[in-house]
Amino acid sequence: MKQITLIKPYEFEERNVEIPILKKGELLVQIKNIGICGTDIHAFHGNQPYFSYPRVLGHELSGIIVDAKIDNNSLLGKPVSVLPYLSCGKCNSCVRGKTNCCAQLKVMGVHVDGGFGEYISVPVDNIMVGREETDLEHLSMIEPLSISYHGIMRADILKNDWVIIFGAGPIGMGAILFAKSKTDKIILIDINQNRITYCKSTLGIEHSFNGNDETLFEEIKELTNGHFADIVIDATGNKKSIQQQLTFLGHGGKWILIGLQREDLHINHPEFHKREATLMSSRNATKHDFDQVMDKIDRKEIDPALLITHTLDFKEVVNSFSTFIGDQTLIKGIIKVDELKK
Repeated sequence: MKQITLIKPYEFEERNVEIPILKKGELLVQIKNIGICGTDIHAFHGNQPYFSYPRVLGHELSGIIVDAKIDNNSLLGKPVSVLPYLSCGKCNSCVRGKTNCCAQLKVMGVHVDGGFGEYISVPVDNIMVGREETDLEHLSMIEPLSISYHGIMRADILKNDWVIIFGAGPIGMGAILFAKSKTDKIILIDINQNRITYCKSTLGIEHSFNGNDETLFEEIKELTNGHFADIVIDATGNKKSIQQQLTFLGHGGKWILIGLQREDLHINHPEFHKREATLMSSRNATKHDFDQVMDKIDRKEIDPALLITHTLDFKEVVNSFSTFIGDQTLIKGIIKVDELKK
């Protein structure tokens, strides 16, 4: 089979490798769609935490079960999404159901090789079976949407809360989709005007601001009647943005960091303390989150297609990836493997 490996920053290599030999309890997924994540882009540029080279990227995956080494073969031919988090099942966090932050966690495409290829072997517990009628492209969106959903659930948004979401990438947009069911007081802040416009026209965001606006603080203060935000959510993973976000958090508020960056954060303690603020990280997602997101898609409560703007043929990845991710109109890109010529 064909597989693409990131040898080092900015350099992919296509290789011919053997189709994985299944171990007991594993399934073989013929990959159909691969979502391009910010993690993949950071790895390509050489600035992804917890990462080493060479590595096969790809953890936003959908496909078809074509082989199984389990007692029940009823899953053969089923459309699936892949839960890419390999947890130990034994540590304290796993025992408490927080497998998303397992002490020994390995993420496909980050700590171990992922799905930039035609096939991948996956433990049966990491397979999420979709409905026959579910679009395979949508199934590849379960993972990023689950990350957004997990962050929103951490925030525990109340009906009249003001929520500021920093970052209009796929994770931020996913957060908007789920937050809208909790409150209509949502504010989006980003520095990419194209994405701000996209969120206004496609996601129906009423309140949006450019983070470079010199009057941003006063505008947010006026909009929230001087209270500022009950919830601040970071979906940027950008240190400069994160360092400024406490300014917009109201007293008694919660600050949720979904985004991840490499360096130390420095918080003004008196400003944080006087708010009696709550700071939370939000890492990955759980199987429960995946189930909830799949259910919401099946019920048509959310539409993953709203975030998908670009597709790329698998055979073009080596030569075109850099140009593809550099497109300023890109929101979510999907690599299509189903058109691959043998």
